[in-house]
Amino acid sequence: MASLIALPSQKVYLRISQLKLSFAAVMFAFIFSIPIYGQPGSQAASCESLTKQSLSGVTIVSAEVVEAGVLKLPTPPNGPFGAAGRRPKADLTKLPAMCRVQATTRPSPENEARLEVWMPLTTWNGSMLTVTHPTSANGNVGSEMIDAVGKGYAGLLNMSPSFDAWDIAAKSPDMLLDLGYRQHHSILVAAKAIEKAFYGKPVKHAYYMGCSEGGREGFNAAHHYPEDYDGLILGGSGNQFAIINAAQMYPAWFISKAPERFIPEKKWPMIHKAVLAACDELDGVKDNVIEDPRQCNFKPESLLCKGAEGEECLTAPQIEALKATYKGMVNPRTGEVIFPGPALGGELPVFEFADPSKAMPPAEKLYKTLVFRDPKWDFKTLDYDKDIAMAVQKVGPAIHTAPGDLKNFVDRGGKMIIWDGWNDYNNPFYWMDYLAEMQRLFGTDRVAEHVQMYFLPGMQHCWGGEGCDTFDKLGVISEWVATGKPPARIHSAHLDNGSVTHTRPVCPYPQVDKYKGSGDVNNEANFVCTPAKPGYR
Repeated sequence: MASLIALPSQKVYLRISQLKLSFAAVMFAFIFSIPIYGQPGSQAASCESLTKQSLSGVTIVSAEVVEAGVLKLPTPPNGPFGAAGRRPKADLTKLPAMCRVQATTRPSPENEARLEVWMPLTTWNGSMLTVTHPTSANGNVGSEMIDAVGKGYAGLLNMSPSFDAWDIAAKSPDMLLDLGYRQHHSILVAAKAIEKAFYGKPVKHAYYMGCSEGGREGFNAAHHYPEDYDGLILGGSGNQFAIINAAQMYPAWFISKAPERFIPEKKWPMIHKAVLAACDELDGVKDNVIEDPRQCNFKPESLLCKGAEGEECLTAPQIEALKATYKGMVNPRTGEVIFPGPALGGELPVFEFADPSKAMPPAEKLYKTLVFRDPKWDFKTLDYDKDIAMAVQKVGPAIHTAPGDLKNFVDRGGKMIIWDGWNDYNNPFYWMDYLAEMQRLFGTDRVAEHVQMYFLPGMQHCWGGEGCDTFDKLGVISEWVATGKPPARIHSAHLDNGSVTHTRPVCPYPQVDKYKGSGDVNNEANFVCTPAKPGYR
């Protein structure tokens, strides 16, 4: 059971102990069960006339009809976030005819937040979707939004800075609260007012999809405004940034204390290959993916150089660094783990966090800008005994969501899917403790009615990795809201340049997928969800 530290100014959750039917048929049934609210000519107001509407707290800057497939955006529709060729392409030509509204609202007197609302002219299904991830700020639109609007959802885009905008948040207490949670709520209220003015009826269901910083915003929405969304699907979330960002700097900090611990970048693929050799086939399938890293008993000592250091082995100090990385962020005084390290199999992205010449930039920025307010602050001076709790007290009320903070969302009846990749540095071990604390507070059955977790083997942060990283996020959360039944398994696929190479089921935690023992290993139909076995971690 995770130990918890409660700071007096805020509910704070710190992990300080080590944790041990075909898809096509389902989707066909779901898609054709969606009610179509909008029909030709059924709008309450014309798109262009919205600029003359007087909506409380909203200033409509422009409203124009955009014909199907002709929208152009000034920012590239495919950002740098995610592995090249793996993230589904954002094809603006797939958009239907829609009313595009640009507007502003003020969460606080010193902050003007910008938003866009995309409303299908003839196929509105009565619902709306907000999508946020690190590249969605300022209108960098991904395929998720385009697909949703194509299916009849109205879409909300946050056009104001959000991801990594801590320099803006540092300007005043109000700006910190705005960037933390008030700005998002303000633009959602504005979007719902615009949609009601256009369609003549309120939004029936509001959904939220976010990853990384987008996941953090989704958690904050559920925490502070539990009525805002009926369903949220949140991945790789930084829902407690002061803790997670400190963990992201920990490997570099640890290695900086003894430079001989440094593991060159070219050695991390070697380590990953050795881990796969030891554990890939534990599930009966050789696919460069460890289905359940908790079953892997790889020993870093097996890589110890027998003689002189070489590219295919590690020195004793390097093994010390590798073991510390797997263990996670530790309080040097108590020896307790504050945040778990990456799972076995997740070695390829680790060098980004283990280079002592520099800290992971977004993590360092939060501490420089909001915690210490010193642009010259050196991450090597971070005190992992005292500074983490101090950072939580400073920024936690604005940007953190502890398990207990979701009580009103659960009581209200909302649905939340939390997902993560097993190869993500923000890893499932953290979420297992998070869920356990929710179950302690609210009861296991009660939590299961409102919060479910799914962990994707071989997947990195939000996208990428050797596993299946693509699934219909909006489909699974909206179906749960519609039917009251969480997904028994989720269809996921691995894409290379837009083509599916293989599929897998994603099972609800604590279940894991297991090969039946016969049939095509690239077909999810030959895998079943089974209870997880006791593991080494």
